[in-house]
Amino acid sequence: MKALTPRKKYKRTADRRHGGLLNLRPTDARGFARWFDSREWSGTHPWEIVFAHPHGILLSPHHEHSRWRFFLSVDTLGLYVEAARMAIALGDGGVPFELFRADKVIAALRGLDVVEVGPFYGQLSLDEIDERRGDARTRIVWDDPPTLAPASNR
Repeated sequence: MKALTPRKKYKRTADRRHGGLLNLRPTDARGFARWFDSREWSGTHPWEIVFAHPHGILLSPHHEHSRWRFFLSVDTLGLYVEAARMAIALGDGGVPFELFRADKVIAALRGLDVVEVGPFYGQLSLDEIDERRGDARTRIVWDDPPTLAPASNR
């Protein structure tokens, strides 16, 4: 995608519900501010620059003391590395931004986060842990099994 323009990259990877963002002229700062303050994009996802479910990577502008800043956020664990690369590029480019829940993202990238082990959605299986981080098995903290007791007669 290196050869594509920023607009074409956005069209290819972002959530398609842009709420009118792509209809704005790229150099019209006042038009953007009017659109941003309007309800035109309410309920849409113009800031989701990498689509995923429930949310991918978002780069959201906001006003701060008459200046624009960005929030960079990522909700999908599988996109943390890509979001970290984006954060580094934004920082290297001098773009003012804040990485939303940075402590959670950094802990996951370092392998210091807490994850659930089990067979259900959002949990890792023991096989996945062994495959990805064999040394992590020794750090698993198991919940006590539930206590079973006969029902009392009432």
